[in-house]
Amino acid sequence: MRRTDIPQFGPLQGVKVVHSSISIAGPFCAQLMADMGADVIWIENPKAPDIARGGGFHQGWSVELSRRNMRSMALDIPSEKGREVFLKMLAATDIFIEASKGGQYDRWGLSDEELWRANPALVIVHISGFGQAGEDSYVSRASYDPIAQAFGGLMYVNSLPGMAPFPSSQDVGDVYSGYLGAVGALAALYRVRETGRGESVDIAQYEAVLRSQGQNMMAELNTGNPISHTPFPNAELVAGYGAYECSDGKHCVVMTLGPAVFKSVMEVLGLPYGTDEIPAGSARLYHNTPGGKMIDEAMAKFCAERPASEVERIFSGAKVPASLVYSYTDMKDNPHFQARETFTTYPSARYETDVIAPNVQPVLKNEPGLVWRSGVDSGFDNEDILRDFGFDESQIEALRADGVIGYREDSCPQLTHR
Repeated sequence: MRRTDIPQFGPLQGVKVVHSSISIAGPFCAQLMADMGADVIWIENPKAPDIARGGGFHQGWSVELSRRNMRSMALDIPSEKGREVFLKMLAATDIFIEASKGGQYDRWGLSDEELWRANPALVIVHISGFGQAGEDSYVSRASYDPIAQAFGGLMYVNSLPGMAPFPSSQDVGDVYSGYLGAVGALAALYRVRETGRGESVDIAQYEAVLRSQGQNMMAELNTGNPISHTPFPNAELVAGYGAYECSDGKHCVVMTLGPAVFKSVMEVLGLPYGTDEIPAGSARLYHNTPGGKMIDEAMAKFCAERPASEVERIFSGAKVPASLVYSYTDMKDNPHFQARETFTTYPSARYETDVIAPNVQPVLKNEPGLVWRSGVDSGFDNEDILRDFGFDESQIEALRADGVIGYREDSCPQLTHR
């Protein structure tokens, strides 16, 4: 697909992005921009396709989301001819995103300074496990999401008595890094548009994980007191606060916090309010108090006697924060998800079916994003991308013959109204 064929939409239309990252963090960063209208080119190594395509990532289904709205190019960047193509592309690019071990591009002779020689106004985003600077023995370390969670404190928070520490089952370090990368890139681009001077954004995955931990981290750092290790924050202390098993085997989360909410919970549970055990005006009570024990027993009994959906309905109707624990299938059938169009569908380029995936987020009223393409095969747009950057047919054929670019023939449905 040529650049002129890409739909024009969203607040980032006209912004040109190149990313050469694999797995999750870097592609997530780029994909956020693609959903907002940026022209994103995904450069993949023709000799080693993205590991996200493999069965270890649930048969590659994540590619249908994390690589949508992108054009794909398979280019051997560190090769002599690949480097020439790469620098020519960056000369006409606003933002470049890479995710590799710290200092990898320096070792290839493609330092920030070298990239700025090709384009002085380029915004460069580096996403790595341990950052581009710091203790040398750490900077060059390999990292994946669980490593960042271990080094950045999240596995420490998740550790429970008698159990080995465990990471979040979702790739929070990758996602946090992607969000920070997108914020840093767009903030830098805003400034570059005023100064003309490029910027380099250094995202260390472990720091993104660390930054997500507010109260636990700050309390231990500033008091020296180790945090309590519980599966549900505050559930160890606050009565009527946690995930409760209901009569249908599902769970509902209820949070008894704040004076008005506290009073409403007492009314729902039929407990006396304004007594010595449950004083009027209370914002919370703790487990080890007489009133707290009354609340815990009443809450457990109330939930055990009703299905989770009814518990959610009753407490939500009383203005108490509550939600049943939704599976992905539950979400598809929920009327609020449907009314907000939280999920969307679009044709897959890789499977003979429509893909069900999260819609564009955040939702913008005046310049909304859209989905116009699913993830495609490696190198699907090689020729069109090279033509956009001024390469003729003989040059393209020479690059293919030399193995500088790769190509896999495939079909790719295009969307224009999603």
